Amino acid sequence: MKKLKNIIIALIILILIMAIMLFVLLSKNDNTKENKLEQEQVASELNSYEEGIANPNLIINGSSPKLTISENIYFTINNCLQEYIDYYRNNKYDALYAILSKEFIENEKISVNNVQEKITKIPAEGKLKILELYEIGGALTSYYEVKANIGEAEYYFHIDIDGETKTFDIKEYSKSDYDIAIKRVVQTTESQEKKIELNEYNKVKYSTLSEEEIANIYLQDYVQNALYNTQKAYETLNYEYKKARFKTYEDFQNYVNENKLTLQGLDSNNRKKYSDFNSYEEYEQYIKNLNIIELDKYSIENNVGYKIYTCVDDCENYYIFKVYNAMNYEVTLDNYTIETESFKNQYTALSNEEKVMVNIDKFIKMINTKNYETSYNKLDETFRNNNFGSLENYKKYIKENFYEYNKIDFIKVTVQENTYLYEVKLTDITVAKSKEITKTFVMQLKSGTDFVMSFNIN
Repeated sequence: MKKLKNIIIALIILILIMAIMLFVLLSKNDNTKENKLEQEQVASELNSYEEGIANPNLIINGSSPKLTISENIYFTINNCLQEYIDYYRNNKYDALYAILSKEFIENEKISVNNVQEKITKIPAEGKLKILELYEIGGALTSYYEVKANIGEAEYYFHIDIDGETKTFDIKEYSKSDYDIAIKRVVQTTESQEKKIELNEYNKVKYSTLSEEEIANIYLQDYVQNALYNTQKAYETLNYEYKKARFKTYEDFQNYVNENKLTLQGLDSNNRKKYSDFNSYEEYEQYIKNLNIIELDKYSIENNVGYKIYTCVDDCENYYIFKVYNAMNYEVTLDNYTIETESFKNQYTALSNEEKVMVNIDKFIKMINTKNYETSYNKLDETFRNNNFGSLENYKKYIKENFYEYNKIDFIKVTVQENTYLYEVKLTDITVAKSKEITKTFVMQLKSGTDFVMSFNIN
């Protein structure tokens, strides 16, 4: 009986060994198949690429224009159009003629002598702003459809860039032609891609912006809109953020007015130069009064379908841009109004003392961004009514007893049952060495991320 038992155990072990060996062999076979499929796919892509080089039209056969994602492509096209505008405004008709496409010249019967009459008039003043930019990339030549404003007028263009000669040409569109062009499916109608001959005027000025420069461009675009086209700035706000932060357009206008000095300090595009003044003393006084503010730091987060540029200025104001394609974005103006799931999870994992610190920091950010109503509503109701009585009285107190931009240092905390008392020191962010303001914040934590608080009144 014992012998039979040993035989059965030996058979079981043998079966297990054979099963393991079979599994390993099958895994190897699967990996071999996967590797073979991967190699075949790479070979297929390589063959397609080589066929595309031999016949570039294959690369764009059946493609439709797509909105441009790259900011450097956007500003390269912007450079081409700006040359077109400058040649027109400076009456350089030979140069203007030299950058028009041959097809456009032939169809419209354009010459150097009549070029000004044949193309749409361009206003003497007014900045260029590309509103939409679609592209199709071939092997060597890329094709762009452009909708743009020059001043208040709207224009439509088609631009080709020959990547081999690094040249470009332009033709005008009607709105109907543009609408057709951005929806068309490009078919193989030519035996080879378009070639553009180099001349004195049609060399492409490629944009090579760094990520930091791009982040600053988005910041400047928002600042320009906020100062000079407030409705446009309001329209670029993230929808959920706008609902939570600004109940009406008038609320946003008030926010812009409250923060006008900061926005003017950030507005590098409209700063006066030394040459605009009669003396260095006048220029020095202008700079002193201007209180220049710059982009201090930025970060980039790449996601499927969009990128996020988070910009922080010298005063620790946040500007968070969700970018869908080049210069098409929505913006959020702080990092506390909309609480992400990631923030909620991180907050939950904190100790109570750490939560109190996060909440005090949030309160100070509200004051710094002139978000008086939200910060007022975070105050304990009895404390609020006894000391202020109204939002206007609260605003007056904050302006007289806090800095415009406060930097916070946490000193010490004491706990009395479920109430936290945190002593902090506040200094002026904009000054290297400023007077310290000592405050004690009293806080109770509520459910989720909610809290109520008060502070000592001096």
